Amino acid sequence: MPLKGASATFVAPVKTYNKSDLNNWSAVVRLVHGKKSFLFTGDTKFKSETDMINSKQNCKLTF
Repeated sequence: MPLKGASATFVAPVKTYNKSDLNNWSAVVRLVHGKKSFLFTGDTKFKSETDMINSKQNCKLTF
C-alpha cells in the first residue's frame, strides 16, 4: 500500500565505480513524508558518499 504524501528519490550512486568494491554501488534513497525526510544509505562507502555530496543533490534530513 503506497504511503500518501511520500516521495522517494535515488541520490546515489552518481558515478561508475570499480567492480571490486560493490559497496559504492549501494543505492541511496532519500524518502520525504510531510516535514520529515530520511536517507537510506545501504553499505555505501566514503568514495560514494563524497561523490553524492559533491553532486549537490538534496541530501538534507529533517526530523
